[in-house]
Amino acid sequence: MVAPAAPLAPPEPRGAEPRIRRRGRTLARLVGVLLAFALVFPPLFVAVGPDTTSEPVTLAAPDPHAMYTVYVTDWAYHTSVTIPQAPAWRLGPAGAEGAPYLDYSWGDRAY
Repeated sequence: MVAPAAPLAPPEPRGAEPRIRRRGRTLARLVGVLLAFALVFPPLFVAVGPDTTSEPVTLAAPDPHAMYTVYVTDWAYHTSVTIPQAPAWRLGPAGAEGAPYLDYSWGDRAY
């Protein structure tokens, strides 16, 4: 007499594994395209894009024996260093190059 065969496991749903593979391939292609863009675009832009360099600014040397006031402000997400602008300098914002103070800031842009 022949022994009864073991019951078979239920079949896997069709298309389950290929769908996962397709997602993996799609994700790999997306990562490849983004990586290629990140590596190719910046040098290409620099080579073809407009030249935005300007002439270096020549500044008068400050007096090494003078006293200077430096303000450091911290507003949680915004920090800045504010210094008085030397009379010979014109480093203020556009339209107010001769501003009495210069503000070097970093942090929250909305400030």
